[in-house]
Amino acid sequence: MDEKRWWLIAVAALLAILMVAGSIGLEASVGLAAAIGVGVLGYRLYRARRPKKGSTVYCLGCGRILPSTARQCKSCGSASWSWKN
Repeated sequence: MDEKRWWLIAVAALLAILMVAGSIGLEASVGLAAAIGVGVLGYRLYRARRPKKGSTVYCLGCGRILPSTARQCKSCGSASWSWKN
């Protein structure tokens, strides 16, 4: 079943490439593909240097910030917590 899916994806990608190349021209298609590639690479490099910050976990009892793996607050002992974006 997986082989058929990859074949279907490959055919769809080929048809999409041919359609774009036929509608805007080969040179513009290559430029568009290069711009998309540079954009994806730039985004990956940006995220590698500045990772996305996750939500902060905090205690509902005392408001202290907790590690994301904590099961209870070490300062007040409360097991109730919530997420802060």
